[in-house]
Amino acid sequence: MVLTSKEVDELLKQIKLIVALRLFPVNYMEEKEKFFHSSTYNPVYQYKVWSDLNYDVCKTISTIERVADVSPAISQFYLNIIANILVTYELAQVIGDNEKLTALALQKYGKADEETISFVDTFLRAYRKEELHTERSLDRILYFDEIKDIFTGFLSDLGLTGWRVFEASSLHENDIRVGHTKIKMHKNITRTTTLLKKSIVHEIGTHVLRRYNGEQNILPVIGKHNTADYLDTEEGLALYNEELFDVLSSTALLKRVLLAWGIHNGVNMTFRELYMFFIEKVDPETAFHFVYRIKRGLTDTAMPGIYAKDLAYIRGYVKVKALIANDPSAYTKLYAGKITLKQIEWVEKGILHMPVLPLNKDQFLELFEKYNLTA
Repeated sequence: MVLTSKEVDELLKQIKLIVALRLFPVNYMEEKEKFFHSSTYNPVYQYKVWSDLNYDVCKTISTIERVADVSPAISQFYLNIIANILVTYELAQVIGDNEKLTALALQKYGKADEETISFVDTFLRAYRKEELHTERSLDRILYFDEIKDIFTGFLSDLGLTGWRVFEASSLHENDIRVGHTKIKMHKNITRTTTLLKKSIVHEIGTHVLRRYNGEQNILPVIGKHNTADYLDTEEGLALYNEELFDVLSSTALLKRVLLAWGIHNGVNMTFRELYMFFIEKVDPETAFHFVYRIKRGLTDTAMPGIYAKDLAYIRGYVKVKALIANDPSAYTKLYAGKITLKQIEWVEKGILHMPVLPLNKDQFLELFEKYNLTA
């Protein structure tokens, strides 16, 4: 089937795949309690059965062979987006099946490359637990209303008219999610001033701005989640920005490093075995959470399996940092949309416009002062 880009865009708007919610076990707390009351137990997770609301549209897009009104390169880009959606759709259907979930997660998110493995190994060899960053005890704690007001102020001051901040009870308490012209957060969210700056840099300074610029660009689909490999650039740039603003603590970087190590090495390790490795580096609660993120989506965590998404953070960080060190002009171009490193060429060739609103460090620092986030 051959469709126009507008027709494909309309089909893509119909797809609602919230995999994160499906991955959360209904018996998470019970299994966590069993784990900590035993020296041998591995969690056995159960998952909610969700209605399949995407079958018809996924069946339709699977028959698209070409996009008619764009260049061959853009047509292939659309086909790559569709391929990624179909893998995600299939992944959502096999949650609880260790073998199938692992295969699809690795297909979607990939494995660690040599540069990532080298970075992780070097970091862990140099790691000293006593050197970990601890937040200043004088850091003020902020709650939902104030956090919402500051986020709203930032959006307004950046000229992002139409963007809003909403309460979302479906999120975990300290999660923040960026969607189309909206940011969602749980009503019980808390942040210290330092962590709020980190969240603003990560969410607004990276995810919001890349989305906004993409949706204003020649190819609006570039402002949305698209191909499988865009996530490395998205999350890698977010970590790079945290480092740029000096809010990437050693603790936060250790978290990403340990998750990458666990995904690379943990496919055949049990939940308990991974936990015993992590417990040497972090406290028990944190160690459990890290292993859960790596083993979520599985049923019996004593059996082989992995969910590989969190590898994108460190793998992307290593790539983005190397690219910008070699070519500082690439930094601004990365704000043309939710593009990959390779798609910087599209900006240079005029396939995409330069971003209208890239991150401006001086502007963000001024806004941190305005909202009393510098102390």
